[in-house]
Amino acid sequence: MKQTVVFDFDGVIHSYKSGWQGTTIIPDEPVEGIKEAIAKIREAGYEVVVVSTRCENYYGQMAITEYLKKHDIEVDKILKEKPPAIVYIDDRAICFDGNAGSLLEKIRKFQPWNKTDKNVTNFDRIKAMSIEEMAEFIKSMVDENETHEVGCYGCSFYGCHHSDPKYKGTGLYECEDCSNESVGLDLIKWLESEVE
Repeated sequence: MKQTVVFDFDGVIHSYKSGWQGTTIIPDEPVEGIKEAIAKIREAGYEVVVVSTRCENYYGQMAITEYLKKHDIEVDKILKEKPPAIVYIDDRAICFDGNAGSLLEKIRKFQPWNKTDKNVTNFDRIKAMSIEEMAEFIKSMVDENETHEVGCYGCSFYGCHHSDPKYKGTGLYECEDCSNESVGLDLIKWLESEVE
């Protein structure tokens, strides 16, 4: 019995650059190289199943069938729901690495490969960083002997307290009053002016 490989349709086969236009409207070209990749996977003995919510109705499923035929992409099945498989190929998936504590951060930072982030500013990217990533980023921008007057997000305590040497010169610290490891208020203002 063949092992099954499941492909999402939009964003994996259909490049989906135009976004959602309706169940039966599939306007964009296939992802570069996907036809050849699917052919190789099938030649290696795997069953290739395409899954899409477009298949909620007959017309959506027919639209996918016609799209695949038009672009000469051969698959084994087209389904609405994911069947059991050895792997799922999806542009909106986060591969779980066993670290449940990192999921929220990964969700916040997630961007599908085919989406441009024109509306995401550099400062938005910084706000999504962990404190360790932010410390490294700031260290790359400032003199390590420079200090910043900071105020705590947690309790608004004002003052500069670097309890950990790895944050030296970054304005990142653990507040002595509330132990909130955070980013100084003045530092946030400085970052906004530097990176916008």
